[in-house]
Amino acid sequence: MKVYLDTSPLKDANRDRGIGNYTKFLLANLRNIASEKFPLLVQASHELTSEIIEPSEHFDVVHYPFFDFFFPTLPSDISLPTVVTIHDVIPLLFPKQYPPGIKGTINYLRQRHRLQKISLVITDSQASKEGIREKLGISEEKIKVIHLAGNPEIKQPSPSQARRIANKFNLPSHYLVYVGDINYNKNLPTLLLALTQLPPSIHLCVVSRTWQNDSIPEGRQLKEIIKQNDLDERVRVLDIPSTQPDQLSAVLNQSLALVQPSLWEGFGLPVLEAFQAGTLVVATNAGSLPEISGKAAILVEPTLIGLVEGIETAKKLRGSARQEKIETGLKQAQKFSWQETARLTYQAYQTTIDNWKTNI
Repeated sequence: MKVYLDTSPLKDANRDRGIGNYTKFLLANLRNIASEKFPLLVQASHELTSEIIEPSEHFDVVHYPFFDFFFPTLPSDISLPTVVTIHDVIPLLFPKQYPPGIKGTINYLRQRHRLQKISLVITDSQASKEGIREKLGISEEKIKVIHLAGNPEIKQPSPSQARRIANKFNLPSHYLVYVGDINYNKNLPTLLLALTQLPPSIHLCVVSRTWQNDSIPEGRQLKEIIKQNDLDERVRVLDIPSTQPDQLSAVLNQSLALVQPSLWEGFGLPVLEAFQAGTLVVATNAGSLPEISGKAAILVEPTLIGLVEGIETAKKLRGSARQEKIETGLKQAQKFSWQETARLTYQAYQTTIDNWKTNI
């Protein structure tokens, strides 16, 4: 089987985001499983000197691992068995907060039309599958759920390693962690307001490349909330390169909890990675988060009251009760692996090719 994988997310701003991680880990693990059992050759587009825009008949199947609603990420002519990954439909769930503009609207109509020619849609969760079915009109039979996994290099550090890195960052004694972007669906204003309802000794450490981007409305809003509520000394942005997973592991491990305050998520990689690092998770019951976290997270409503109560619960968990919850998280994270993601994706390719041949 010859697969053309469009790895353009590894060449743009998506490289260090969830989409880039998905593309990187999927590519690596597809190649890792290639064997007699999985006869597979993957051509990654970013490795070509001259990128193929519309793959030729030399390939058995084409996979676009990223679908943008408002930019033309799918080709106009689809002449091969083609798979596309749609991670979520968040822009369609919150249209006022994700205005496409005239050009974006035109692109959306084109993208939606091109989707009708796609052989199979892969998505990250049952919650996303339902959203795709409802918002894009794709039939259920044409959507396959394949869960992702956390970065395997994020793991529970030794106590000495955790203390060393905590000292390096001069971390406060009691802090919460947020990891991710600042998009509207992340519900970060509510997280900041929740911080004002907690004891002053509790800080918030943020691992985000976009947190301080005040050129966008979300960044300006966060800056204003911090200023109005005198949170400057309680909110810290940590510069942790994606090439240093040991640092993120330690920061997660030493925290009171990772907080995922989202209004909606298509998957929730930070949740799994917090489990892997051996810390508690407070997550909202929105979108895929209950599906991914199982019984391992403290699930709350995505409201101010919900977040405050969830964080207070995490704060009160100590000793054996805290350790038991952490062990539950470690076991939950073990249910997800990139090897399994790759294996199921290979099966999806094979099904797509077989169906294509049947319908010729």
